[in-house]
Amino acid sequence: MIYLDANSTSRIRPAALESAASFFGNPSSVHAAGRRARASLTKAENSIRSFLDVPKDAELVFTSGGTESCNSLVLGFTTPEQRVLISPLEHPAITEPLSNRNAKIELMPLNSDGRIDVRKVSELDLSDIQLVCLMLASNESGAVQPVAKLSSVLRGKGYVGAIVSDASQVPGKQDFSAAKLFEAGVSAIAVSAHKHGGPVGVGALLIAPCKSDSCLLFRPLISGGPQQNRYRAGTENLPAIVAWGKVCELLEVNSTAEREHVAALRDSLWSCLTDSIAGLTRLTPSTGPILSNTLQILVEGCRADDLVVGLDLEGVCISTGSACASGKQEVSRVAMELGHSAEQASSVVRLSLDWDFTQEHLDSVVEKFSTVVGRMRDVDSDSDSAVPAGSVSGSRGAGL
Repeated sequence: MIYLDANSTSRIRPAALESAASFFGNPSSVHAAGRRARASLTKAENSIRSFLDVPKDAELVFTSGGTESCNSLVLGFTTPEQRVLISPLEHPAITEPLSNRNAKIELMPLNSDGRIDVRKVSELDLSDIQLVCLMLASNESGAVQPVAKLSSVLRGKGYVGAIVSDASQVPGKQDFSAAKLFEAGVSAIAVSAHKHGGPVGVGALLIAPCKSDSCLLFRPLISGGPQQNRYRAGTENLPAIVAWGKVCELLEVNSTAEREHVAALRDSLWSCLTDSIAGLTRLTPSTGPILSNTLQILVEGCRADDLVVGLDLEGVCISTGSACASGKQEVSRVAMELGHSAEQASSVVRLSLDWDFTQEHLDSVVEKFSTVVGRMRDVDSDSDSAVPAGSVSGSRGAGL
């Protein structure tokens, strides 16, 4: 099996599995096992802080993953029926809790490259905006958003509300510094371990240091105990946190080289696919910062869900976008926001390379991708030609 859905979840790295296996105990207990657990937790937290560049005076609150972290971002800083400003690219972990609170949601405008138009956003009336949400990088197209620039501009115009960012996709795939985002005016950031080779079931909420002239009220999502300075109650998931800490230790040393290697393979994959297959359009930007592993493609004449199934039968795992609902594949939001029709958007797939992707994988993907696309287009063409003159054709053939 060749795995090209790392933006959904990355393969867990062997070092993470090895690190997690031997740790147990409640870090809040005072006996020997508890003290050992606390020491392991502290060591892992220091590794995670270092890799993510989280200042010592900022809060790093461990959560159950990206969804909880994103829920905390919006529910921690808002009250019901407030006006909020978000990008049209946000994950449902951001948009659904806002909708459940009957928030008055306004969408930021995009530029032609799929990035937020900072100038137009800066011209909006922000006087009663309680929250600004901007995903740091699109999980679909891989476009890195100008979060720091937008935050600086909004703070410069006197905006004092919360600015939050879902950064789940970025660490390990592009330069990331929580400290720099905080300095620009970001209030809190969500991250998730399993997007860069850590275990599923652990993430973090990063909260900027409180300044005397700009402190914001944060309401914890989970209460019931004194853990983590009361930002999140509950016994910490020690094995997962330790495993994540080990991944961060490795990435702090190897992240740049790994990103460059994966980006080179991604670019080579695109080149080889276009040499082999006509009618491909790249939606991942060619300029500006992008995730090193992400390639979003519009495949003319092929329904994306059929292409996913066809490649799956060939042993290649790709997706149509965010796997945010169980088994549900949705039309690309990015393609629609960039002005493509619904039919075109239904032909968009995402290839997201994992940390262990190789040249051998690439060669096989190009061969299988070409075969499946050719088969689908041939069947579709035969189906169209078989319709008698004057009759009305039914749905397009699946091509499988």
